[in-house]
Amino acid sequence: FQAEDGIRDVERSRGLGDVYKRQDKYYVIKIASGFWKNEEYGIPNGQGMMLLFNQNTGVPEALLNDESLLTDIRTAIAGQICASILANEIQCIGIIGTGVQARLQVDYLQNITQCREIMVWGRNVDKVRKYKKDMEKKGFIVSIPTNAKANVRRKPPHWVVFETGIPKKPPYTKTIKING
Repeated sequence: FQAEDGIRDVERSRGLGDVYKRQDKYYVIKIASGFWKNEEYGIPNGQGMMLLFNQNTGVPEALLNDESLLTDIRTAIAGQICASILANEIQCIGIIGTGVQARLQVDYLQNITQCREIMVWGRNVDKVRKYKKDMEKKGFIVSIPTNAKANVRRKPPHWVVFETGIPKKPPYTKTIKING
């Protein structure tokens, strides 16, 4: 790692490879992880926290145990930014997955498009139905394709598709070509 100003300062290093901005009083370390079987225990798959340290002394000042909420929001905002830059007029939002990102991506897309049509695919039929019901309560029109894998591979050019973190190898989608 290197300081944001691009200058490495061995004398001021805190053992973190200079992950700090010199003029700030604090630095933050973010820890985020995913445990896909947590659902079996009734807890979120994503876990995480932010640790705030005093830059001069290294003394921990605060711990924010946000269960990866900030990471989830940041990821959804990144999707929104990409769609706003790369997508043409959005006529249908294609969602692969039914979890946190499947919901947040759609929530954040509302800020850049009037599109309220979603096509969703997921591995678990009950979760897909729950996702459909939840999104319809928010005013979306949700359809569930009968052959989603084929639809994703041959998607119309006006689709914006978000793969939302399904832990599967190989992934269901490898690349998304933006037409237009």
